[in-house]
Amino acid sequence: AAPSDLVAILEALKEAGALRAELIIL
Repeated sequence: AAPSDLVAILEALKEAGALRAELIIL
């Protein structure tokens, strides 16, 4: 995978983690 692909994956994981955290808080 190209570095840009890895960055995109990390960004997606970060967003997914944030959504999961919000659901847990709610």
